[in-house]
Amino acid sequence: MSDKPSREELNALPVEAPDLEDETQHFYVCADCGQAVDMRRLGDVLHHEDPGHERLPEQ
Repeated sequence: MSDKPSREELNALPVEAPDLEDETQHFYVCADCGQAVDMRRLGDVLHHEDPGHERLPEQ
């Protein structure tokens, strides 16, 4: 059993992100898998930092 919070628990944490004119500015493209990652979702960001990760299911 891991003491680490799950990706879903991390994604549920409150985020303070600026209001941007263009919603796409909250995203980057993962260099390993090519998936767009919402930087406001910490669990997803950390998932994409793991070498050899799988793409996440589309939401």
